[in-house]
Amino acid sequence: MKNNYQSESFLFEINTTPLIDVLLVLLAILMITIPAKFHLLNINIDGSKKNIVSNNAITNFEIEIFPNQKYLWQTQQINYSEVVFRLTNISKDNIQLKIKAHPQSKYQDVIHLVNKANELGIKKIGIYKN
Repeated sequence: MKNNYQSESFLFEINTTPLIDVLLVLLAILMITIPAKFHLLNINIDGSKKNIVSNNAITNFEIEIFPNQKYLWQTQQINYSEVVFRLTNISKDNIQLKIKAHPQSKYQDVIHLVNKANELGIKKIGIYKN
């Protein structure tokens, strides 16, 4: 007489539900992190170069960013298009742009202004908050 356990053959199947769940979570993470890759700004921080003092004085421009896309250029309140107009019309040689962000101002407004200044050829940009 045969034992019932010896006559039956068992089929083992892998449960794929946890595997699919993990893959969907990884896909969601990739979908979130990949768009952030396109908003990077390359900043050259090279400590080996010495600061050379030249005869050309550095011109400082201060822009304050307030909530609701309000800007303060030096002491004048202007809008974004006026900021871009003024940045395009200034000499880019020895300019240092200081961007002061109000605590309630939007991050994207600050980054948008930094990217625009970078596109216009301004290389020295400082960001600080009140």
